[in-house]
Amino acid sequence: MKTLTLDQGKYLAPQYTTYHLPQLLVAVTEYKTPTPTGQWHRHENCMLSYVLYGGNVESRKNQQIERTSGCVNFYHAHEPHQNIYKQFPAKHISVEIGPDFLNKHQLQEGDLAKVSENNQRVGFTFTQILQELLSNNQATAQVEMLLLELISHHLHRKPVGSHPHWLKIVREIIHDRWNEQVSLEEMALQAGVYPSSISKHFRKYFGCTLGHYTRQLKVTKAIERMQCTQESLTEISYYCGFADQSHFIKVFRQITGFNPKNFRRL
Repeated sequence: MKTLTLDQGKYLAPQYTTYHLPQLLVAVTEYKTPTPTGQWHRHENCMLSYVLYGGNVESRKNQQIERTSGCVNFYHAHEPHQNIYKQFPAKHISVEIGPDFLNKHQLQEGDLAKVSENNQRVGFTFTQILQELLSNNQATAQVEMLLLELISHHLHRKPVGSHPHWLKIVREIIHDRWNEQVSLEEMALQAGVYPSSISKHFRKYFGCTLGHYTRQLKVTKAIERMQCTQESLTEISYYCGFADQSHFIKVFRQITGFNPKNFRRL
């Protein structure tokens, strides 16, 4: 198996844009139309990559991964992999992390691998990083801060297996009834705990308040609608349970860094 080694900032995508920062490199890679893919390759630096939209099947040693919209994956430096694209157009946001950054912040590659665990916060950090780069030529400090906050969150958050059973019930309610206004009292009743217990412990396990978590989930669902339908923003805001379009735009901007209209153009 012949494997191509890609230098920092080089990609197989037919179109890509790179943003060079000290010790970091951010890239936006695009496959706008069906393109032959499948060459085995590896990157010089370790990397986190977020699928903004589109999809591919990725092969690694003894492992195959389906990468769809919203997925985040970690690559060790010089880790061979192959991507066969199935959905077009496709766009990814990737962050290459150099050894100087790891040494500066006393991090190991394994610490970064934990970031790729399924968590809706991860993708929104990537869109916030992109927004900073598009709107600010002096974005180094902001990008580094966003990345370090993301890493710190995953290093210190409680593993899913350690969540109390009642908290798993609360999470199921939130995900099952994401576009409804479910009261804290109703959740507590179904979970068999006091409302104050949910308020007190939710942040410890999920890294944010219950309200912020539900808003992130609504925005995630809104992005899915924006990518797979031609519905208006008014229709999407109503479908996702926002009070009105103005509220939808405000929350969307807070969480992704973009207003919905501009996000749809990415």
